[in-house]
Amino acid sequence: YCNYWIQVGSGDGFTSHLHLSGSAKRMADARMRGMKLVVVEPRVSPAASKANEWVPIIPGTDRAFVLGMMHVLVHELNKYDVEFLKIQTNAPYLIDADEKYVRDINTGKAMIWDLKDGCSKPYNDPSIKDYALEGEYTVNGKKCRPSFQIFKNIIKEYTPEKISRITDVPAETIRRISREYVEAARIGSEIVIEDKKYPYRPAAVNYYRGSQHVDGWLDNFTYVLINMLVGNYDVPGGRLGIPLGANWLTKNAIIKEGEDGMLNPVPHVLGPPLPFKNPPDTVHLVEFFPIGFEPGHLAADVILNPEKFGLNYKPEALMLYHANPLWHMPETDKFIEVFKKFDFIFAIDIVINESVEWADIVLPDHTYLESYNLNCLEAPVVTGHCIRQPIVNPIYNTKDSVDIITELSYRLGFLDKWNEYLNFVLGMINKPEYMLEQNKKHSSDEIIDRWAKSEYGDDCGIEWFKENGHKVRRRTKEETYQAYGNLRIPFCMEFVKRTGEDLKKKMVFISIRDKRETIVLWWGI
Repeated sequence: YCNYWIQVGSGDGFTSHLHLSGSAKRMADARMRGMKLVVVEPRVSPAASKANEWVPIIPGTDRAFVLGMMHVLVHELNKYDVEFLKIQTNAPYLIDADEKYVRDINTGKAMIWDLKDGCSKPYNDPSIKDYALEGEYTVNGKKCRPSFQIFKNIIKEYTPEKISRITDVPAETIRRISREYVEAARIGSEIVIEDKKYPYRPAAVNYYRGSQHVDGWLDNFTYVLINMLVGNYDVPGGRLGIPLGANWLTKNAIIKEGEDGMLNPVPHVLGPPLPFKNPPDTVHLVEFFPIGFEPGHLAADVILNPEKFGLNYKPEALMLYHANPLWHMPETDKFIEVFKKFDFIFAIDIVINESVEWADIVLPDHTYLESYNLNCLEAPVVTGHCIRQPIVNPIYNTKDSVDIITELSYRLGFLDKWNEYLNFVLGMINKPEYMLEQNKKHSSDEIIDRWAKSEYGDDCGIEWFKENGHKVRRRTKEETYQAYGNLRIPFCMEFVKRTGEDLKKKMVFISIRDKRETIVLWWGI
């Protein structure tokens, strides 16, 4: 349904990302029916070469470009989806000088300002007549503003002229694309699909890995906001979320109500977060990161300087699993020193690469042509799994990597943790009858069988997939569009602020200055 697609440094539909063949077909179909494609990136990539318009930009300045677009929408055109922001986000929630929600003294609920009644009310008060998005108010003796007003003040300085000096994109281009984008979004329009009416916002900004610069989190959130401004999140024609596999939303309770009427944040979707602990157990310090994935890139520095990061043990063994950090990570010299730190290195792989050459022992894995696996066919259009089947029998003395890890976890004494992890990440935790038994060695085929049955029922195990190939279908409209119903989504990341303050209470920062730099160390209280 999209008619105007801005792609920021990403290869979706052309060269990369999930399920490329399917997305390439959909991109081609959309372009043939008239969708305008605008590609913003420094190089003439395959996407840029086929776009209706390529916008050359200085590398790493795409966030500034989008900030300029938002300035035009809010301060020059005054065009954005007011109703969406009021009803489906926390943009009207009042924020105090400490950058947190103003809360009702009696109920503790986040507050809004009712424009019609001229007073503050809890966000879910049934008497609310109109939510204020702008203005400054006094509540409980404190000055406060709706979060949208704070956002509006922040982007005021990002004029197209200023952004042009940063990005090298002409100011008139920034204004024109902003105008085309918001006009194409058709704010206020609706569409009927299978007898159900939805908001219709046929314009979107897409980014994904194009935003992985320094401070990439801020890049990502900026692109979230430019989509939210036109109200296009999870509606026909807009920016669709991508759940991980066929029943992921319900199996792992991704969709449930959080605090203050918000969609519950799930900052660790691929595994349960580890609680704060000092000294940490992990070399990637995941215990210090309540939001985000495991920061594996920190492991090298921690291994080289364990005492600096509070580690109370020396890492002695390294497992390489289809990994080649000497090749794919920067600072090769650093990783050579990391490898030298280990007493023992072993690798699970199908090739001898630059890193595997360091291994004392190589445990050879089956190749993809010799083994089974279930592959999830992800959103936004289809969902379900297909089976990967071997076309040749395994040769030489190899084993499936899952069987290798299962055997290692058994011999090392953490088989229960391995099975527990598989139960979570494969979504079997809500179907106890299919869960892996904690202290039993399950073969890779048995794991696939239970996983498939937990998704599709007792009749659809591995043997069914061997016979039928796949269980892929088009997603329903209920799965695709605003699956979270009336829950609000965050325009203001107040959750991040509170999480950070909670983390700060657990940490003491000690600055040590030498002649070259200030080194920040952190230690748990």
